[in-house]
Amino acid sequence: MKILAQAIPGNTYAGFSRAAEAAGHSWVWWEERHTPAFDAFDEIGPELLFYMDMTRAMQKCVDVDGVATVQGLMDDQFRFIVGDQGLQCNYLVDTHMFNKGEVHPALFCDIGIACAPNPLGLKLCNGFAINIKILYEQGWPTTQYLGAGSLSDKRDLYRSSNVVLVDDPLEAIRVIACGSIPVTSNKDMSTTLLKHGVLVPYYDDAHELYDFHDEIILANEHQGERLREDLQKTLKGHSYDDALTVIMENLQ
Repeated sequence: MKILAQAIPGNTYAGFSRAAEAAGHSWVWWEERHTPAFDAFDEIGPELLFYMDMTRAMQKCVDVDGVATVQGLMDDQFRFIVGDQGLQCNYLVDTHMFNKGEVHPALFCDIGIACAPNPLGLKLCNGFAINIKILYEQGWPTTQYLGAGSLSDKRDLYRSSNVVLVDDPLEAIRVIACGSIPVTSNKDMSTTLLKHGVLVPYYDDAHELYDFHDEIILANEHQGERLREDLQKTLKGHSYDDALTVIMENLQ
């Protein structure tokens, strides 16, 4: 299928583009300010339009050519309108970027941290003899802080950490996709993901988290591996590939 995708700031389609290409579809990014809608539709001949902001010219092309549409909503990263039907696809991970891979020697650690400074993380950094690496946009007042890091840097941290402390549901899903174990000190986040079938261990005590890593992940390799395998199973339905399949099924 030929897919034309509107490229505007804030769009949520990068993961869909890789999912579409992996499924054998043709994906073309397009900006109306560079190429008028009529020219783009004539040149590409799209069968499906991914858009977030429908213009009058785009609507006319869609109507004349009978092109199916998928609308992403600017205020909701995971809700889409397929034709006139709403679809909810929660916490999608781009598994073509975030996946299992080689351990990065410079980022190998016992506990990775990818969240804002918090009491539990600071206590781990300052009170325990454990290898910690931190990548986050907001700085941490510790020597373990390595900077903001790019998405690929975070992916490498997730691949290279035994456990990763996060406070965002999407980051937890990315950690799982990379083959590691997410944990959190954010109870609301843990509860939210549990409603979607994803169990992220919650800790409010640094000693308990340290013991979890030491006794479950290190001392009991079989149990740690089984936990990783169980987490991998929860990824079903949380990838852009899964969401694209649902969208295509609803186009019929």
